[in-house]
Amino acid sequence: MEAKVHSLLEKHNLLSFEREVLDNLIPCLCLQLEKNKELPLGSSKMGGLPDLTKGCRIPLYNNLPLTFIAQYNPEEMNEVPFPTCLPAKGMLYFFYQADEQEVRGEKEHN
Repeated sequence: MEAKVHSLLEKHNLLSFEREVLDNLIPCLCLQLEKNKELPLGSSKMGGLPDLTKGCRIPLYNNLPLTFIAQYNPEEMNEVPFPTCLPAKGMLYFFYQADEQEVRGEKEHN
């Protein structure tokens, strides 16, 4: 990655910022969504309903179900340098508590 950053900085005559840029790089993933695609059970997706395994339920907060955001199957991401601190198999689920949301420091109630 450092070689690619060096090349880009050199191309744009910004090599004087190389150390600062390299010191502030943060690994990330870029997601590209596809609409209206039929997905096999257990595929990575955003929105809809989660593909939970038998016996697994949507998590609760104050006895209310959390809102499903996304699920990611790490096995589908073999082309991506997936963070090693995450499991290589299984499913990562993301939920959030949507009853109260903070917008610009002010709480909004749904």
